This record gives sequence, C-alpha cells and structure tokens, in this order.
Amino acid sequence: MPEATKIRETQKARLIRKRKERGRCYRCGKRPPEGRVQICRRCSVEWNKRRSLHKDRYNAVHRASRQRIKREAFEVYGGRRCACCGESHEEFLTIDHIQGGGGLHRSKQDMEMYRGNEFYRWLKKNGYPAGYQVLCMNCNLAKRTESVCPHKNENARD
Repeated sequence: MPEATKIRETQKARLIRKRKERGRCYRCGKRPPEGRVQICRRCSVEWNKRRSLHKDRYNAVHRASRQRIKREAFEVYGGRRCACCGESHEEFLTIDHIQGGGGLHRSKQDMEMYRGNEFYRWLKKNGYPAGYQVLCMNCNLAKRTESVCPHKNENARD
C-alpha cells in the first residue's frame, strides 16, 4: 500500500474518532437526533441503501471475518479440537469457561454486547485471557448440566 494512502486512512480514522468524541455523525459531521449515538438518519439511510446493493459481498466479507477471529481463538486455546472428546469439526466447536460461570460472565453489564460471535472479538480485544478451553457443543452442554462431561466418566471407568 502506498505511503500516501496509509496517511489518508490515518487522517480519516482520526476524523471519525474526533466526530464520535464530539457526539457528531461520524460520516457527515452533523449532530444526530437524540437517541442516535454515532450516525444521523440521512447517513444511515444512505449506508443501508449502499449495503443492500452489495448485500452478498458484504455478508461474505463479514462471515469470513467472524470465522477468522473464531479460528484465532481456537488456536490460542488449544487448537481446533475438543479438549474432551477430540471432535474436530469447526461447526461443532465453541469456547468454554474452564471453571464454569459462563452465564454469570455473560450477564455482567459490560458483556451485554459481546454475545454470540462477538464473544470471540471480546477474547481477542482482551488479549485472550486464561481460563478458557475449546470444547464441542455436546461436551460443553454436558459439562453445564452434569458439571462433568460424560467422556471424563467413561475414561475414569476404563
């Protein structure tokens, strides 16, 4: 990327940040009506029209971004494999609180906006804190209801 383009992007990011700090629409700089936090009605309508024209491309880009962030989290917390049963299909994997307490963690005031895929963004934003592991959904649900995964009981009996 040419140096001039990098500078322009930095200036644009700085302008957007300043507008947000001043309570202005980050796209046009006008004051949005009460209740609207960062964007005025006109810019919102314009953005939605443009986005709907390119909906498939927009969705594909965001889907790829979500998958990339999720994979990064899996790699940090032990790879793309369930820590209990070894399941490796990514569609079945999720992040688990090792000591439990995921419901309590999600109910905190500052965690309301980090539900679903946004949780993986929260992990990245916070430097992938300790206390998490990769589990498949079956093991995660079993651990939630029984406090111990049935695979652990099978291994203990053998």
